[in-house]
Amino acid sequence: MLVSTRNNNASRANTKNIDESFPKEQRLQTRREFAAVLNSGIKSVSDSVVVYAQGSPHHQHRLGIIASKRVGIAVRRNSIKRRIRECFRRLNLPTTIPVDFVCIARKNRHANLTKDVSNCLHKLTNRISTQDSMYAAIKLVADDNLTTNTARKGQQ
Repeated sequence: MLVSTRNNNASRANTKNIDESFPKEQRLQTRREFAAVLNSGIKSVSDSVVVYAQGSPHHQHRLGIIASKRVGIAVRRNSIKRRIRECFRRLNLPTTIPVDFVCIARKNRHANLTKDVSNCLHKLTNRISTQDSMYAAIKLVADDNLTTNTARKGQQ
Protein backbone atom coordinates (compact mmCIF):
# COMPACT_ATOMS: atom_id res chain seq x y z
CA MET A 1 0.00 0.00 0.00
CA LEU A 2 1.43 3.33 -1.08
CA VAL A 3 0.94 6.31 1.26
CA SER A 4 1.23 9.84 -0.02
CA THR A 5 3.46 12.20 1.92
CA ARG A 6 2.32 15.28 0.03
CA ASN A 7 -0.25 16.34 2.66
CA ASN A 8 2.18 15.73 5.53
CA ASN A 9 4.81 17.96 3.95
CA ALA A 10 2.25 20.66 3.25
CA SER A 11 1.09 20.70 6.87
CA ARG A 12 4.68 20.97 8.09
CA ALA A 13 5.30 23.91 5.77
CA ASN A 14 2.31 25.76 7.27
CA THR A 15 3.51 25.27 10.84
CA LYS A 16 6.96 26.68 10.12
CA ASN A 17 5.47 30.17 9.74
CA ILE A 18 4.06 30.15 13.28
CA ASP A 19 6.28 31.68 15.95
CA GLU A 20 6.76 28.91 18.53
CA SER A 21 9.44 30.67 20.55
CA PHE A 22 9.25 31.62 24.21
CA PRO A 23 11.53 34.67 24.45
CA LYS A 24 13.16 35.97 27.62
CA GLU A 25 10.79 38.93 27.73
CA GLN A 26 7.92 36.49 28.40
CA ARG A 27 9.67 34.59 31.21
CA LEU A 28 10.16 35.15 34.90
CA GLN A 29 13.87 34.57 35.31
CA THR A 30 15.13 35.46 38.76
CA ARG A 31 14.32 34.16 42.20
CA ARG A 32 13.22 37.66 43.18
CA GLU A 33 10.62 37.77 40.39
CA PHE A 34 9.23 34.37 41.37
CA ALA A 35 9.16 35.34 45.07
CA ALA A 36 7.33 38.60 44.35
CA VAL A 37 4.51 36.78 42.56
CA LEU A 38 4.34 33.93 45.08
CA ASN A 39 4.33 36.23 48.12
CA SER A 40 1.92 38.93 47.02
CA GLY A 41 0.01 37.44 44.08
CA ILE A 42 -3.47 35.98 43.96
CA LYS A 43 -3.91 32.22 43.63
CA SER A 44 -6.04 29.78 41.66
CA VAL A 45 -5.94 26.06 42.39
CA SER A 46 -6.95 23.18 40.12
CA ASP A 47 -6.30 19.44 40.14
CA SER A 48 -3.13 19.59 38.08
CA VAL A 49 -1.68 23.04 38.70
CA VAL A 50 -1.58 25.95 41.15
CA VAL A 51 -1.28 29.33 39.44
CA TYR A 52 -0.27 32.58 41.13
CA ALA A 53 -0.70 35.92 39.36
CA GLN A 54 0.27 39.51 40.01
CA GLY A 55 0.13 42.69 37.95
CA SER A 56 3.37 43.24 36.09
CA PRO A 57 5.38 46.44 35.62
CA HIS A 58 6.45 45.11 32.21
CA HIS A 59 4.58 45.66 28.96
CA GLN A 60 3.51 42.04 28.42
CA HIS A 61 2.43 38.90 30.26
CA ARG A 62 5.23 36.77 31.70
CA LEU A 63 5.30 33.15 32.87
CA GLY A 64 7.34 31.20 35.38
CA ILE A 65 7.01 27.43 35.84
CA ILE A 66 7.89 25.33 38.86
CA ALA A 67 7.96 21.54 38.50
CA SER A 68 9.72 19.93 41.46
CA LYS A 69 11.13 16.41 41.59
CA ARG A 70 7.94 15.27 43.34
CA VAL A 71 6.15 15.66 39.99
CA GLY A 72 8.24 12.90 38.42
CA ILE A 73 11.42 12.13 36.56
CA ALA A 74 13.05 14.76 34.34
CA VAL A 75 11.28 13.59 31.20
CA ARG A 76 7.89 13.99 32.90
CA ARG A 77 8.76 17.42 34.38
CA ASN A 78 9.98 18.72 31.03
CA SER A 79 6.87 17.42 29.28
CA ILE A 80 4.65 19.21 31.79
CA LYS A 81 6.63 22.44 31.40
CA ARG A 82 6.34 22.22 27.61
CA ARG A 83 2.57 21.76 27.86
CA ILE A 84 2.20 24.73 30.22
CA ARG A 85 4.33 26.95 27.97
CA GLU A 86 2.32 25.86 24.93
CA CYS A 87 -0.94 26.69 26.69
CA PHE A 88 0.40 30.11 27.72
CA ARG A 89 1.55 30.88 24.17
CA ARG A 90 -1.71 29.85 22.53
CA LEU A 91 -4.04 31.69 24.89
CA ASN A 92 -5.34 35.05 23.83
CA LEU A 93 -5.14 36.82 27.16
CA PRO A 94 -6.24 40.46 27.20
CA THR A 95 -3.15 42.67 27.18
CA THR A 96 -4.70 45.75 28.77
CA ILE A 97 -3.08 44.84 32.08
CA PRO A 98 0.16 42.83 31.89
CA VAL A 99 0.32 39.99 34.41
CA ASP A 100 3.12 37.83 35.81
CA PHE A 101 2.10 34.17 36.28
CA VAL A 102 3.79 31.38 38.24
CA CYS A 103 2.49 27.87 37.53
CA ILE A 104 3.33 25.14 40.02
CA ALA A 105 2.74 21.62 38.71
CA ARG A 106 1.06 19.25 41.16
CA LYS A 107 1.98 15.61 41.65
CA ASN A 108 0.27 12.87 39.58
CA ARG A 109 -2.66 14.91 38.24
CA HIS A 110 -1.94 15.87 34.66
CA ALA A 111 -4.80 14.40 32.64
CA ASN A 112 -6.49 17.78 32.10
CA LEU A 113 -3.39 19.97 32.41
CA THR A 114 -4.02 22.15 29.35
CA LYS A 115 -7.64 22.82 30.28
CA ASP A 116 -6.75 23.53 33.93
CA VAL A 117 -3.94 25.93 33.03
CA SER A 118 -6.04 27.88 30.51
CA ASN A 119 -8.96 28.16 32.96
CA CYS A 120 -6.69 29.36 35.77
CA LEU A 121 -4.90 31.91 33.57
CA HIS A 122 -8.17 33.37 32.29
CA LYS A 123 -9.72 33.44 35.74
CA LEU A 124 -6.74 35.20 37.31
CA THR A 125 -6.42 37.69 34.45
CA ASN A 126 -10.07 38.63 34.89
CA ARG A 127 -9.66 38.96 38.66
CA ILE A 128 -6.61 41.18 38.29
CA SER A 129 -8.26 43.39 35.67
CA THR A 130 -11.31 43.74 37.96
CA GLN A 131 -9.10 44.59 40.92
CA ASP A 132 -7.10 47.06 38.84
CA SER A 133 -10.24 48.83 37.63
CA MET A 134 -11.55 48.86 41.21
CA TYR A 135 -8.26 50.35 42.50
CA ALA A 136 -8.33 52.91 39.69
CA ALA A 137 -11.86 53.95 40.70
CA ILE A 138 -10.84 54.20 44.37
CA LYS A 139 -7.79 56.26 43.43
CA LEU A 140 -9.93 58.52 41.24
CA VAL A 141 -12.35 59.11 44.14
CA ALA A 142 -9.45 59.69 46.56
CA ASP A 143 -7.80 62.16 44.16
CA ASP A 144 -11.13 63.92 43.70
CA ASN A 145 -11.57 64.18 47.49
CA LEU A 146 -8.03 65.49 47.86
CA THR A 147 -8.55 68.24 45.28
CA THR A 148 -11.91 69.13 46.85
CA ASN A 149 -10.38 69.36 50.33
CA THR A 150 -7.48 71.44 48.99
CA ALA A 151 -9.90 73.80 47.29
CA ARG A 152 -11.93 74.17 50.49
CA LYS A 153 -8.81 75.02 52.52
CA GLY A 154 -7.89 77.65 49.94
CA GLN A 155 -11.35 79.29 50.32
CA GLN A 156 -11.03 79.63 54.10
